[in-house]
Amino acid sequence: MRYFEDLQTGRMLSTENAASAELMAENDKRYKEVKVKTKGKGTPKVEQEE
Repeated sequence: MRYFEDLQTGRMLSTENAASAELMAENDKRYKEVKVKTKGKGTPKVEQEE
């Protein structure tokens, strides 16, 4: 699972589809890939960049 932030809306998006992830990663003007920490079940926690 890969996570992206939509830079226009601020929404967090996730995808398991390789083609979708590749398109989002290539479009760096609209999306930014973010790292997440997952611990068991539940909502992943986004790591804050400094």
